[in-house]
Amino acid sequence: MAKVKELERQYGKLAGSIRLARFTVPIDMTQVFKSGQELARKLSGLCPEETIRYLMHEQALLPQYANIKKHVSPGNTEPLLMDMPGTTIDDKGYPSRHFFTEEERLYHIRVQRFAQILKLKLPVIHGVVTVLIEKERISKDTLREYVRQNSWLGKELCRESPTPGPRNYCWWDLLEPSLSSYFHKVLPYVQDRTTTPDLIIEIDSLCLKFEGIVRDLLKLAGASTFRQKKDNEGRTITEEKELLMLFHEKKADSVFFEEDLFFLKFVLVEKAGYNLRSSAVKDRTLPNAA
Repeated sequence: MAKVKELERQYGKLAGSIRLARFTVPIDMTQVFKSGQELARKLSGLCPEETIRYLMHEQALLPQYANIKKHVSPGNTEPLLMDMPGTTIDDKGYPSRHFFTEEERLYHIRVQRFAQILKLKLPVIHGVVTVLIEKERISKDTLREYVRQNSWLGKELCRESPTPGPRNYCWWDLLEPSLSSYFHKVLPYVQDRTTTPDLIIEIDSLCLKFEGIVRDLLKLAGASTFRQKKDNEGRTITEEKELLMLFHEKKADSVFFEEDLFFLKFVLVEKAGYNLRSSAVKDRTLPNAA
């Protein structure tokens, strides 16, 4: 046992000392930022409802997974990329996911390509949203009004429970405190761009709410969101499925468009992506986590 503990200690030390090479390529973003400014001016002239609807439905704002999938396909990918290391290393130096089969490697390259394009688009999205908050086209109040009138997230729902009985709830009521805190912290930044808001608490809270929304959508579609397994004594217990398992349910393909499903996985649970759901319960306890 002592030897095992020593090996675990040594492994943890070595994992934390890994330093991976990083290559950077300068990109001229002048034209991209100019188009972002033009978009911000255009949206500022719309009413809040039209602005929110545009941001929700405009596909060009985010990378298109269908296009990436088309270009990163068998026989259409550089052999060098297929031979790249197929292991994702987390920020502690531990291997978190392996990509070794051809299908896994193709998916890994697609995730990386999506991340690269998203990184180029985020500054533009950030600039546009900042202007829209400044012009009061996006605020807690305008979002509340839009959700109440146009989304099931603003409707009262009822969940049956054998213990407390029927329970009424509304997703907007659960989302609003985090969004209220978000706008409270962002408004000073909009007025003084030298400040940097700390939004970790708000992001973590919203991640958990988004998971609940995904579970509700799949339940409404008839998917099973729980599973049975054995405890340490061999007794059968029931537990909620992890979010990644839910995304692999067949019902998920009928509930979400492929683009939306990939984006949700990338942001919330994909270990080669942002994986914010895991960060919300683990890495956020570290200093300077973001």
